[in-house]
Amino acid sequence: MAVISIVTRNQNGNALTSIGGIPFVAILQIGEQVIGEQTVELILARTIFDNLSPGSYTAKVRHELVEPPIAQFDVTLMTEEEILERTPSKSSILDGDSCATQHLSYAAFPELLAFRSVPWELLP
Repeated sequence: MAVISIVTRNQNGNALTSIGGIPFVAILQIGEQVIGEQTVELILARTIFDNLSPGSYTAKVRHELVEPPIAQFDVTLMTEEEILERTPSKSSILDGDSCATQHLSYAAFPELLAFRSVPWELLP
């Protein structure tokens, strides 16, 4: 299973938890179906949706006092087979291959990361 973490930040990279006492809300959808809606954490300005299957998702963040009031991003979680096709060998990870982490995660944009881990024993 996989995890999508939505982190709300402004242009300067500062956490945005609320404006005017109203918290930001993160929404996760498959197509038009909402599968989760959470208020962002008050310290880290993030939400975590876990136990997700591979597939295409739409992540949204909503706040009535900002423009635009809803931002959305499409995210695709890969299967283990797709990850393994793109993953370097164990030896290159142990040798400090800086690309290894990038192959084990998917970033739709810097503030929205969808992680899918592969058991170590499955790596080539």
